[in-house]
This record gives sequence, structure tokens and C-alpha cells, in this order.
Amino acid sequence: MGNSTICGKLPVIGVYHSSSEPSTAISALAHRISSHVSSEIILMGDVNLDWLTNASEGLKDLCTDLNFTQLISAPTRPDPANLEKATFLDLVLTNTPHNFKSSGVLPLDFCDHCPIACIRDVRQEKLKPRFIVKRTFKQLVEQDFLYDLSFSDIFSTTAIPDPCIALNYVIKICNSIADKHAPFKKLRIKNRSNPWFSSDVADMLCIRYMCITHNI
Repeated sequence: MGNSTICGKLPVIGVYHSSSEPSTAISALAHRISSHVSSEIILMGDVNLDWLTNASEGLKDLCTDLNFTQLISAPTRPDPANLEKATFLDLVLTNTPHNFKSSGVLPLDFCDHCPIACIRDVRQEKLKPRFIVKRTFKQLVEQDFLYDLSFSDIFSTTAIPDPCIALNYVIKICNSIADKHAPFKKLRIKNRSNPWFSSDVADMLCIRYMCITHNI
């Protein structure tokens, strides 16, 4: 497109597409915003492609490919002399339409284009907490666990010829001892989406915690 600007943590892209722009302008716009499609994007401006006609088919295909929704629902360049010639040139596109409370076209008498506007709901929905079940190791004493394990019937599995039955027997004994020293507990946690918190980060935090508790 002729001019486009990306600003702020929430990518808001202002676009002006001149009617003399080459046909490759749509693909250039797609390339520019492709690195931001994983987050919320607002694209708005004068595209000079009538949304009501086939002239905007390339832009509509882009919206379909990137899961964008067009929020403006009324023509933005009215023709008072002939209402049928009103055109739909100014658009607001977003990949998160559920975040917007309203949008529309504002009347303006001294310009051939009417300004467009949208209201975004900045309130975040409060998520209900989640409940998980996990073992708690707060009261675990390693020596007591090993003591109970050494005096269990786990070594009798050598007399079981079937390896599957022997394995299930070992798991049953280990679980019964683990339930005594590290029982399962229902925990309430905050229901937050933290895509950056990967399993690698969780493993490093566990190692850090072990180092702190054992003064390593």
C-alpha cells in the first residue's frame, strides 16, 4: 500500500492506498503484517477499493487468508445526488472482532470521505481459576521414603515370570509408598495464558528451586 504505519504494542496499521498503486500493493501489505498475525492487529484507512464491488476481491482474499473481519457496515463516500453510487472505501480490519464494542461512519459535510471510528473494549475478561491435582512434596523425607521402599515387597517381583505383571506390581508398590510420603493434593491456580512459559522454562525453575533448597 502507499503508506502504512505500525505503532505501539498493539499493532495499529494506518493505510492509504492510492488508486494508481500497482496490483502488487495487496501482497506487499500482506508481507508487511505477516509477522504480526499471531497477535491482535487493527488495520484501518482509505484503501480506495470499493468493498461492495469486485475491485476489492484481492483485499477480501487477504482478509480470508489472515482471518480478518471488516467492521464498517456503511458506505464511507456517499453521493447525495445518487445514493446508489455511494462507495465503501474506508475500512477497519481486525483479527479480533470480539474485542470491539462498536464501529461506524461519522457524518461529515465538507469532505467527500466520511470518517470512520471504532470502540475497542480494553477490559480483560476475568478468568475463573483452574484446579489441578498433583503430588505435594512439602512433607517428603527422602530417607523415610527409601526406608519404606527397601522394606516393601518390591524385590519379590523377580519371581514373577510375566514382565508386564511384574511391572504393574512394581508400579503399584511404588505408588502406595508415594501416596504415603507425597500424597496427591487438589490445588487452585490462576487461569492465565502464558505462551512464553514453556516446559524448558519450567524445568530450569525446578533446577533453580532444588539448588536453593539444597544450598548448591
